[in-house]
Amino acid sequence: TETMEVIDRRMARAAEEVELAQQYDYFILNDTVEEATDRFESIVQAEKIKVSRNLTLLKEVRGQ
Repeated sequence: TETMEVIDRRMARAAEEVELAQQYDYFILNDTVEEATDRFESIVQAEKIKVSRNLTLLKEVRGQ
């Protein structure tokens, strides 16, 4: 178990992160490990298939 001091620090940090959330592209609420992991993996997969990350492949498909 954590001390109240540790919990207070974690809660303060979480509040700071929420205030900065608009600066990021994604928001993952760490409600359960499984759900947070699934969301994270979905983001990673989506990032891998972005057109901007696959311009060489796109040119190959176009025959260029």
